[in-house]
Amino acid sequence: MSVGIYMPARNVEKYIDESIKSIISQTYTNWNIYILDDSSDDQTYEMAKNYECDKISVNKRKEHCGKIGKLKNECIQALGDKHEFICHVGSDDMIPTNALQTFVEFMDNNKEIGVCCGNFICFNDQGNKWAFPHVAQSGDFDSSVLLRYMSLFPLRFYRRTIIEQVGGYSNELTSAVDYDLALKVDEVTKIQRIKDPISYYYRQHSEQVSTKARPEQNSNAKQALQDALKRRNIDGKIKNDQPPFVIDYSKSEESSHFIWGKK
Repeated sequence: MSVGIYMPARNVEKYIDESIKSIISQTYTNWNIYILDDSSDDQTYEMAKNYECDKISVNKRKEHCGKIGKLKNECIQALGDKHEFICHVGSDDMIPTNALQTFVEFMDNNKEIGVCCGNFICFNDQGNKWAFPHVAQSGDFDSSVLLRYMSLFPLRFYRRTIIEQVGGYSNELTSAVDYDLALKVDEVTKIQRIKDPISYYYRQHSEQVSTKARPEQNSNAKQALQDALKRRNIDGKIKNDQPPFVIDYSKSEESSHFIWGKK
């Protein structure tokens, strides 16, 4: 079983080396990476190009795109249809050596699961590590929680056919695209969380989108949720502008708003 890893990148020359090395060091070795540089202003592309081989493909856009969903879709398309599973690893993040092994074995033993997610800890350039309380305290994946905030935690591991079924990422949103995708896949398949072991190291730094453009990210997340409510024919109004969202449901929806036809 093969894993396709997609990695859009821009101006991460400080970090992409560690990210790629964390994949190369995986105990599970049947993988390929497609790295797409979004017209970086630094040496990101050149550093990634140093690793190019039969398992690692690197390309660079001639013009900056800036729409992360579109970039991820381009990466997935470039990976082709030879991979049973696909996942995203951030160009400034890392995964532990057993991450792919853990997820492949789980998905192989649980054919009814279309998507699984994991547990992550944050770290920074100063060597500090920590966990967000709502992540550390979360148990199994809960669809109703997803209507409040992003609870499909990295590592996010998809059957490729599920991504194809929902049409991939939004090409228009500039952020919160993982939340939008999470809402879409939750409508068509079963999702399971693997809480142990830790499967992702999420780097925190001042240049990432979630730090620099928080208002835009919140706005896009709200739009993704509004779109999901519409797809699900749910009569509900989002009362606030940032997660955790509060939805004012009509009485007819109060007891059934999180049931949308999954088998």
